[in-house]
Amino acid sequence: MPNRTFAVFAPAAIAGSLAGRLLGRGDEIFYCTANDADADALEPKCGADHVLAPVEVESSNKMNDAFATMPQELDGIIFCAKESASTKLSELEFHDFEEDVFTRVLGAFNTFKSGIRSLKTGGCFVFMSGLATSTAIRAAEYALIEDMRKDDEVVRKNVRIHHIMTPTPSEAPTHVRASVAGVIVKCLEQEMNQDLVMNPSSC
Repeated sequence: MPNRTFAVFAPAAIAGSLAGRLLGRGDEIFYCTANDADADALEPKCGADHVLAPVEVESSNKMNDAFATMPQELDGIIFCAKESASTKLSELEFHDFEEDVFTRVLGAFNTFKSGIRSLKTGGCFVFMSGLATSTAIRAAEYALIEDMRKDDEVVRKNVRIHHIMTPTPSEAPTHVRASVAGVIVKCLEQEMNQDLVMNPSSC
């Protein structure tokens, strides 16, 4: 029997580093990939039966289907949004801005909405995202996290909701990804909600 069971929605680079830490201590991971390439990269570590078919996090129906294939008593759910296409708002295309909103805000909402039913009492969510180009998107993320924490089901089940902001790209060097994964693992152990902004010099 595994120590604990987690669902992970993250780019393969971050998920791979995270898997090394969690699997190494006897935990079980169900990884939801965004594309076939990520799935192929994760299968050797997580096992083919623990790597689910590609899922669009902005689709509530597909997220419901993804959670339906996992154990119904998860200890934690980890969601890592992919980074913005550009750090300059004036250079950001409309499509990229729209994708930022869909992935970071709607994706986080769908993860929460679909996942809360599968989360154990006393379990946790970890939401991680890079520093958004737009302060409006960051504000929406923060507001969504606060609304989640006040939700009746979250209070009833004593669920912790952690939020990590990092300037670190998911395709960063191995030691940097390991640092990000380490912060996520530490959040999983915390008994109080955590709001963290990672300093680039600490990565």
